[in-house]
Amino acid sequence: MAFLQSRAKRLTSQKSRLVRDVARGAYNSLGVGTTQLYDKTVVYNHKRHGESQLGNRKFAFRVKPRFPKSLTREFLLVDLVNNVDQLAEAKDEVLRRVA
Repeated sequence: MAFLQSRAKRLTSQKSRLVRDVARGAYNSLGVGTTQLYDKTVVYNHKRHGESQLGNRKFAFRVKPRFPKSLTREFLLVDLVNNVDQLAEAKDEVLRRVA
């Protein structure tokens, strides 16, 4: 288990990265009707792309050219709109609440 924790820390310990933990419902805090919980942690970074599973945690690495140092409501809202197709909720309903 210590090996998996060490590996997870190394994979997510880049200088420039942003973790959007959809497993814990980051989108839910926006109040636009998203209530689903997902089983992966999305990591935006400048280097890695792909999916990894370490123990019982899933990580989805996404290469992005620019992102803020910390997660803001504004960034999260834009990210929600950009990824609305990947949500379990009705796309039209979520977009109507955003507008």
